[in-house]
Amino acid sequence: MLKTLRLTAALVLAAGAVAAQTPEPTGKVKVKTKRGRRDEAATTAPATAAASTTDYSLPYAATITPEALKQDLSVLASDEYEGRETGQKGQRMAADYIAKAFAADGLAGPVPGSDNPYLQHFTMNRVSLDPASAIQVGGKTYTQGKDFYVVRPGAFAAAAATIKPTFVGYGIKEEKYADALPAPGSDLVLLLGQPLNKAGQPLLGAASPYGASGLPAIVARTPAMRAAQPHSVFLVAPTAAAFAQVPKDYAQVLNGEQLEFPDKPTQAGGAGIVLVSPALGAALLGTNPAGLTAYEKQVGAAGKPVTSGFKPAAANVQLKQKKEPFTTENVLGYLEGTDKKDEVVVLSAHYDHLGVKNGVVFNGADDDGSGTVSVLAMARAFTQAKKDGHGPRRSILFLANVGEEEGLLGSQYYTDHPIFPLANTVTDLNIDMVGRVDSLHQGKGDYLYLVGSDRLSKELHTLSEATNQQYQPVALDYKYNAPDDPEHIYERSDHYNFAKHNVPIIFYTSGLHPQYHQATDDVALIDFPAMARRDQLVFHTAWAVANRDQRILVDEQFRATGYAPTATDLDRYAGTYGNPQVPLKIVLSKNAQGQLQAQATGQPAFTLEPVSPGIFKFDPAGLRLEFAADKPTFTLKQGGGTLEFTKQ
Repeated sequence: MLKTLRLTAALVLAAGAVAAQTPEPTGKVKVKTKRGRRDEAATTAPATAAASTTDYSLPYAATITPEALKQDLSVLASDEYEGRETGQKGQRMAADYIAKAFAADGLAGPVPGSDNPYLQHFTMNRVSLDPASAIQVGGKTYTQGKDFYVVRPGAFAAAAATIKPTFVGYGIKEEKYADALPAPGSDLVLLLGQPLNKAGQPLLGAASPYGASGLPAIVARTPAMRAAQPHSVFLVAPTAAAFAQVPKDYAQVLNGEQLEFPDKPTQAGGAGIVLVSPALGAALLGTNPAGLTAYEKQVGAAGKPVTSGFKPAAANVQLKQKKEPFTTENVLGYLEGTDKKDEVVVLSAHYDHLGVKNGVVFNGADDDGSGTVSVLAMARAFTQAKKDGHGPRRSILFLANVGEEEGLLGSQYYTDHPIFPLANTVTDLNIDMVGRVDSLHQGKGDYLYLVGSDRLSKELHTLSEATNQQYQPVALDYKYNAPDDPEHIYERSDHYNFAKHNVPIIFYTSGLHPQYHQATDDVALIDFPAMARRDQLVFHTAWAVANRDQRILVDEQFRATGYAPTATDLDRYAGTYGNPQVPLKIVLSKNAQGQLQAQATGQPAFTLEPVSPGIFKFDPAGLRLEFAADKPTFTLKQGGGTLEFTKQ
């Protein structure tokens, strides 16, 4: 599963998203076996409309067993597959394994023109910092990897810039301790660590997150940085020893390799964020490490922020990027339906993970090895049903996506280049992390989180609920389906790219856990019996969707309006827009299909649906953009709030 908005500190500091190492969620559990966000009873519609009274789904669901799931996962999540990082050897090995499994089951490879009809190849750019990146202060050159590490290059990636830093102390904004903040657009230098009193004790208490190492220390400064709206932020490690630990403590957010589509390059704007050594931090402030220590003692003596007396020096920052193209692939297996074969049900999961970091393999057994082997198990069950003469009425596409961990890239590519028309795609049932029991459900029996089932189609949600009631029901938990879910789970897996096109979806997950995105996410921790029961529910739901008389309908408010803007209108709307209240840029452009596309700083692009002249919407996020007729602005509306953005 993708980190929250990729969980880069760029969004923590520049766009105000709350990033962390994503601990397990806490709070009251909302377990329901009725409608998620609505009150309609689950029994208002039949689960299926099968022509026969014999329920043929039962024997095929029973073929999804803990033993078979473990057999596949023990291969895909082994060290031999090197963490399945997109574009690397292990990912290609996994693609080959899945493709061969689909072929062995008797699925067709539906990709035309490919060297392997089970593989949908596409090109990506691997973007990384050039070793020539440097910061020059007072005639001295400081180098990447020795004197500083880049969390996000921001605008520095586009061109070298001369800055004059502004010191903001510890960058803290609390009732008991608040550093002064400068005007928006400044280049900030702040001290990591926390202020101490005369006795060397934390002024904000021993439990203060400001003294933590790693990302929590940055997250704690989110309110202050959001208010400051900086052009760039230079975070000074408290000691040389602490700086030496930066590659380990901040490994998940350092600006290593990132992936982008060649025709849709990542936007370079937003705040640049750099972690620097005490020596470089001192140079930026026109002092030396001893001067920083003296400032810390002055704060301790005063017990509050004090004026530093530093005279920051101008610096030249050049964070160059290099791009290397490579080819990667989604894996597709296709089972043709009978009388309704032109309509397609998608069963999806992502098979990539984080690869090898500092010599350690991140096997990703739960994320998302569990979803991948679940799709393999369902493919075998459905193909056996067809061999026995009980094949589905609608066709089924088994879709193993690549690049999810890098920004939902594989599913974005598929939905931008679908093998089967999205207009004929009935639903996407997406599985991501279904192999564990999280802390909120220990000892409470079978459960499954469902997300998005009622967002686009009441019919799909009702069918889902009724199907669960029909087959040894598990507790369906809608905690993460809440529109204000702080974890933003709805946006964090591959179903989201289908939802962006108003294809009804259900996202299945068993939730987060301490091993999420850690090297310890291994096969030994998977609860295979629980996983098999969850998969059987997904299978029954897919069977019901594939065999009912009428296709699942999108709710009326989400159906296409029929209005089409002119090319001239789209050209007028295209451009980069900003709002002085938020550190966020929104780029509007016309895509290859002649649609208006939006991309916010550091986030994936999405397609806007025209409603009427000057008005566009994006239903999955509840967004509306309303353009002014007489000036280059639009009003962004979401959840009752409004912001006006002006073209720059």
